[in-house]
Amino acid sequence: MCRSFVSAIAFLIVAAAPALSQAKTGSVVREYKNPPGLSTPRGYSHAVSVTGGRTVYIAGQVAYNTQGEVVGKGDLRAQARQAFENLRIALAAAGGSFKDLVKINTCRGLQAGPTSDPA
Repeated sequence: MCRSFVSAIAFLIVAAAPALSQAKTGSVVREYKNPPGLSTPRGYSHAVSVTGGRTVYIAGQVAYNTQGEVVGKGDLRAQARQAFENLRIALAAAGGSFKDLVKINTCRGLQAGPTSDPA
């Protein structure tokens, strides 16, 4: 069950270098793997190994403003915009940005139930 709109795992100090099979930035080393037997990816790698740096886990972000009010009720685009703005703020607080993101999960909507938000 996916209860958050956007959740992310950010590896700080890690920048994207999709054309390279191995990239080194300071003490952070990333290895991009696309093993035989899998399709040729467009815009991503099937596996990435990262050593060095640090990992920051960002909680699921939803379409709430600073007052805890739903932004864009009934408007998926407005809600996505707010969730990603909240993610940007959380990343910045940890010293990172979207260029440092290694993994992101997204969900559309909540399952109905007594604890679901009416957004």
